[in-house]
Amino acid sequence: MDDVQRARLAGETVFALTAGEDGSTVVIEGGGGGPLRAAGRLHVSGPVDWRDPLGSLEALPNAALSGALELVVPDVSVLVAPIDELRRVGGSLRLDVALSGTPSHPRWSGTLAADDLSAEAVDDLPPLDRGRLRATIAGRTATIDELTARLGYAPVSTTGTVTLTADGEPEFDLAIRGEDAQIVRTHYVRVRSDLDVHVRGPLSRLRVAGTARVTDALYTAPLDPTRGTPRTGQAGGAFQLFAITTEPWASTRLDLHVTASHSIRIDNNVAFGVVSLDLRLRGTGAVPQPIGSVTCRDVAVRLPVTRLTVDSATVTFLPENPFDPLLRASAYARVSGYYIDVQVTGGASNMRVHIATSPPLTQEESLVLLATGTPPVTESGRGQVESSALAGAGSVLGTAAMDWFGGPRNPGEERLTDRVEVYVGRETSESGIATVEAEVEVADGWYLRFERDRWEDYAGGVLWRVRFR
Repeated sequence: MDDVQRARLAGETVFALTAGEDGSTVVIEGGGGGPLRAAGRLHVSGPVDWRDPLGSLEALPNAALSGALELVVPDVSVLVAPIDELRRVGGSLRLDVALSGTPSHPRWSGTLAADDLSAEAVDDLPPLDRGRLRATIAGRTATIDELTARLGYAPVSTTGTVTLTADGEPEFDLAIRGEDAQIVRTHYVRVRSDLDVHVRGPLSRLRVAGTARVTDALYTAPLDPTRGTPRTGQAGGAFQLFAITTEPWASTRLDLHVTASHSIRIDNNVAFGVVSLDLRLRGTGAVPQPIGSVTCRDVAVRLPVTRLTVDSATVTFLPENPFDPLLRASAYARVSGYYIDVQVTGGASNMRVHIATSPPLTQEESLVLLATGTPPVTESGRGQVESSALAGAGSVLGTAAMDWFGGPRNPGEERLTDRVEVYVGRETSESGIATVEAEVEVADGWYLRFERDRWEDYAGGVLWRVRFR
């Protein structure tokens, strides 16, 4: 029984190297039930005497080479098993190459094929499956004729070349196209996009240019309003959209046109609504420089005891100062019988907020009313303030109770508590009983209203409110 037959029984792969009768040919054979199968023949033509290997070393680098090699990997997981960043990888690979030139300057040519490729990373990268690769090899360059796969269960294709430079660094010239591909998948962020981008340059100095149209995105990361605007990366402590710290992506140069038309959903502890954007991203992955605008309409901002509705908001990133965007927003709320209008203008570093109410209050009183739901003390005295404070606490507890009974909120879901407003104690009756006003929004601009007025009478009806923007 030969070595290959024994290997088949043991489930291993063995390779046998034998010299030809002329002493100038090396035959490579391998097989068995293991992870690799290889076969090939290498011919060395020149003043080489394999029976005197030490004397042939000086002449070996200039000998003429010719040969062919066939390598089959039924399961590519054996090649990447030591990579800790990958949780799972699969597929098969076949390499057919011809060798020429000399040992000191070999020339390769052939084909590379892979089927049923799949991979899933340990971190938050989207899964890849149904991969298929067809490439041709000529010298130091591999030309990708076909590379298709599903990224997040959506199709992505790549064509182009990968060249191994003289110093051993790969250099890329790739065109990547995708349709509704999932490009970000973290615990709090999901992004799908149509892609048409080019990746060029060596691995240490990549350049990414092209277009990305966001087809669907969801942002659910909880925010801490007390921490202020996000400041990350190396932009001198200024406002920055994001920052990539992992190489080579951190130093990758960007020239991307990113658009989204009402396709970015925000649903966290602070805001609920839909966002659009039209941005040109330049700079690097570590310090991206956006130019363009981000807009939204009818976004609900959740405050502790009130809800602020943003009619419209625009964040504009100017070329001369992309890290201090200009803000312009208009919002309103109804709290304890007051109508509150909020206008925000200025840059992120010097934001100006103006609050107006009807009936009129001072800026300080308006801010307290918006933040706590408690109106200023009037002739009704302390009882009105206490009633409003209790109503605000009841609103918070009631919302928490409904959320507890209703279970976790689905992304994008609006619950009944988001459409109910209760005002207690705007006025008091002659006997000291606080008024109660309750409204439920049943459609855009339409409300059911119930109240107990200052004469202690009960009434109900339908309201239609029109707001001019």
